[in-house]
Amino acid sequence: MTPAAAFLGDLRARGVALRGEGDRLYARGVLTTQDRTQLVGLKPELLATLRAEAAAITVAEVARLFDARMVSGTRMGLRCGVCGGGEWRPAAQAGWVECRPCAAKYPPRAAPEWRDAAGVDYAVLC
Repeated sequence: MTPAAAFLGDLRARGVALRGEGDRLYARGVLTTQDRTQLVGLKPELLATLRAEAAAITVAEVARLFDARMVSGTRMGLRCGVCGGGEWRPAAQAGWVECRPCAAKYPPRAAPEWRDAAGVDYAVLC
């Protein structure tokens, strides 16, 4: 691990958020004088590390970090049987989906219309 990566990990462990924009660093949280000195000394390496992290993150990684699932692959025109809405999200109950506008919940079923990132299939009962 590089000194910049170790320092970044230490900052994050203490609740400090660091982001880079262009050639500038922005920090949110409590920084000590020593932290500020290290930020100046490690600035190029920190910016490179932050850029590499941003480039490497994928939708699947975000879903894993936030323990989320994505519903995708719906046919055009697939509508909720309660309100007619066509926007969906995973429901709190494992394997179910929920209509965004009215919160109607639908159970899972093996069907090609629905597939989330984990490979779970969903169907809507309309």
